[in-house]
Amino acid sequence: MKNQREMGIDNLRFAMVVLVIALHAAMTFMDYVPEWWYVINPKRSLGFTYLVVILDTFPMTVLFFLSGYFAPNSLKKRGTLSFIRNKTIHIAIPWMLGVLFVAPFFSRLTMSAYGYPSIPFISFYLNDFLGVFYQQAHYWFLGVLFLFFIIYAWASPKKIKLLNIASSWMIFFTIFLTAVAYFLSTRYYKPANGWTNVGYLLYFQPARFMGYFLMFFLGIYAQNKHWFKVNGWKPSLKIFLSISFISMVGVIIIQMNLLNNITDVQKQIAEAIFYSLASVSLTILLITLCMRVHGSVQKIIHFFSPYSYGIYWLHQIILMLILQFLLNINIPIFIKWFLSIVITIFISTILTKYVLKKLLIFKKMF
Repeated sequence: MKNQREMGIDNLRFAMVVLVIALHAAMTFMDYVPEWWYVINPKRSLGFTYLVVILDTFPMTVLFFLSGYFAPNSLKKRGTLSFIRNKTIHIAIPWMLGVLFVAPFFSRLTMSAYGYPSIPFISFYLNDFLGVFYQQAHYWFLGVLFLFFIIYAWASPKKIKLLNIASSWMIFFTIFLTAVAYFLSTRYYKPANGWTNVGYLLYFQPARFMGYFLMFFLGIYAQNKHWFKVNGWKPSLKIFLSISFISMVGVIIIQMNLLNNITDVQKQIAEAIFYSLASVSLTILLITLCMRVHGSVQKIIHFFSPYSYGIYWLHQIILMLILQFLLNINIPIFIKWFLSIVITIFISTILTKYVLKKLLIFKKMF
């Protein structure tokens, strides 16, 4: 049974899923929305652009960290083969189902956004979805996460000598290497928001891949070093709050092009530094804050926590249908945004509780 601290950390997973939903909903209402986005509201706001910049920085990083944090106990309890089998059922199969049967829906929406005419589904699937319009929607996270679990199970924590270094140095190396990888990718390979398809198995943003990998293993390190526990390392709330605020301001300034007379190289360096600082510091800050949440708020979050995985798996197709329905309704866009989030969480929770966790074909996965 999880203690109060681990319960608080586990509850953070649901909070991050909510922020991912909020991010995807906000993109519909942002100025400078990518032309490939699935549903675009006629009236948009710069405020939602700022919100997208903020929410695009840390929720996925937190989810990778949390996945790593709970991995050592699972591996110790199950053993290597059972651990891999469990992750295959729990992660790889839902990833495959999502990519094969749900992601094509989003590719078709992207084609419509670009003005392509509707074509027969089989032709679309074989020529377009498996061609230039291939994507994995939000299921990319599961494919990358499964790879990280396999690497961890194969490596074994006893073989990872880097896990013996001091906590402060581990955080520094994570920030530094994340920044270096981010800069090299944006400078010499693809822009920060560019995606790469690796053999239809992995689909990710190269600029962020190393950061996710490092945060996953920082989570493993944190569990092995007893971070956030009674006798373990406890972050300074003031220090990480200050770093998070300053670095996030830096992310906003760079992403929104608020600086004049700055070269491309200078911008890429600044973006890499601020992104790595913000993503790492906010992860630690949010865990620290989440462990201090008590009372009714914690009870509400704890109620939804067992359904967070199913909510994540289902959310985007439900969200896009709701946003499409709300497009022509004449209400303020903030209310549209808020309603779309609440309704998506409600429907996804119901479907997870009574379908994904009940039907024999799904319940072992979710």
